[in-house]
Amino acid sequence: MSSSEKTQSLLNIIRQADNFPNFSTGYPERHPINGKRLIPLYLSQKDFQNKIEPIGILPAIFINEIKNEKGLKILSIMKKLNEKEKSEKRKIKEEQKKSKNSNEDKSKQQNEITKGKEKEKEKRKEDYKITVLAIYFSDEVNAKGVEGRTEVMARLVDRWKNEKKFGYALKAWTGEKISIYASTRSLFWQKDKELKNKARKPFGNVAFEIERAAAPIFGFTTLGVDLIAYQDEGDKFGVWVRKLENDSQQSKGRYRTVNTVSGAIAAGKTPLDAVIVAAREEAGWAEELIKSNAKTAGLISLFQISKWGGLLPCCDYVYDLKLPSEDPQTPKKVGEDNAFQLLSISELFSALENNEFTPNSSAIIIDFLIRHGHITAENEPNYLEIIRRLHRRTGIAGPGH
Repeated sequence: MSSSEKTQSLLNIIRQADNFPNFSTGYPERHPINGKRLIPLYLSQKDFQNKIEPIGILPAIFINEIKNEKGLKILSIMKKLNEKEKSEKRKIKEEQKKSKNSNEDKSKQQNEITKGKEKEKEKRKEDYKITVLAIYFSDEVNAKGVEGRTEVMARLVDRWKNEKKFGYALKAWTGEKISIYASTRSLFWQKDKELKNKARKPFGNVAFEIERAAAPIFGFTTLGVDLIAYQDEGDKFGVWVRKLENDSQQSKGRYRTVNTVSGAIAAGKTPLDAVIVAAREEAGWAEELIKSNAKTAGLISLFQISKWGGLLPCCDYVYDLKLPSEDPQTPKKVGEDNAFQLLSISELFSALENNEFTPNSSAIIIDFLIRHGHITAENEPNYLEIIRRLHRRTGIAGPGH
């Protein structure tokens, strides 16, 4: 590769796509933006005690939104405060007292003995705080399997939508459910041989299904597919990219380009199912072309934080589609929102360095360029770190683990 094709390290581009900080614990325990605790969600309380990968992680500040939800249980402990924590808690309480209406009825007389007991009881309360450790499903719900847990989560998310809560996430409501997975090490799968065998099959460890837009609220692992179509005719190597002509959710002048085809994996579907649908809807390609020519090329995993602080651990199944030279079947513009363009390798690098690709598509393109030998340890000083970041550990359960 000539130096004119690649002029700078691509690590900063990967950092945009994988912008969740590294963590040394089993799963992320603090939100990287506000430092607040993240509460793990499990199938059962024993899964938390066994320290397996959680289904998701919910910011502690959202606990009040689910504490009375039928079918969900909250595991908590009462913890004794240290002197500093006691002092801070008392200061907050004093400030709350001062803010009360000064005209409040002060004529109430109470028995001094009773009053003293209440004060002592209140003081003891001040020495402790309740700490939520985990959320899990009730035994009654788990007995109903995937359907029971799906019902609980649908009821919760539908209520939020109707009450116009979490609008920053649920405004992107799709009406499409995705599968959410529980670790294959969960004791739930060990209850009987049939459950255990099912969980060990590809995509067999489904915990429940949920509206796709709600996933970042809970930090669930989401699955997607990405296909890159290319033409390779000796010295002419080109990659088809898609230019977004009407993308209101992206900044003007930036992030207007994506890889050839991409899509989410709907509940009950496989990556191949999803890529066939996406190829037809976005590029006008027939199922036969994809089945005959698309090659699975692995998977990338990233952990992203959305603009509003949503948690997005994601796994994308990657496909390469080498278009036949005798009948290239170039992608067709479908609808009015996108157009396709064939870019050379040097043009791809230029587009990457100019931030023309969405962060996720940048990662997919870089992975493609690595696999096809255009990014190597010899021309990329941060090659090892880029490889690691494209296949990072998220700490959240997914298919088969």
